[in-house]
Amino acid sequence: MTPASPGANTEVPCDRTIVRQRITASGRVRIDADAAEGSTGVIAWQIDVP
Repeated sequence: MTPASPGANTEVPCDRTIVRQRITASGRVRIDADAAEGSTGVIAWQIDVP
């Protein structure tokens, strides 16, 4: 897969909160996220393929 666009460079404020969660699955994984109005954030992925 090649993204259509990497998007614009944007500065994201950071409160240095780190949350990690390991998810294992044998098929597709769907993740829904909810945010409060006015919130910002970044999600990073590390995908390990056997």
